Amino acid sequence: MANKGLREQLIGAWKLLSYVETPVDGSPKRFPMGENAQGIIMYTPDGYMSAQLMTPGRRQFASGDWFKGTPQEYSEEGGGYIAIPALSR
Repeated sequence: MANKGLREQLIGAWKLLSYVETPVDGSPKRFPMGENAQGIIMYTPDGYMSAQLMTPGRRQFASGDWFKGTPQEYSEEGGGYIAIPALSR
């Protein structure tokens, strides 16, 4: 079996181990979604990619219904979650 290229090696689902920003100016490292950020990235054979990152321990909406959140709840939820779908060809 021939060696697989990088694209083929990445196909599958991958769990986030850490999300750390290290500024090039030497300032302290930063953890934008907390030190225990959670996430997954998936690559499909047909060229699709999807990634989700979140801050763990986000509060539930008071109503218990995601579709009935307050503006403040939506703001907090959006600030602690990132979803990225993409097609790369």
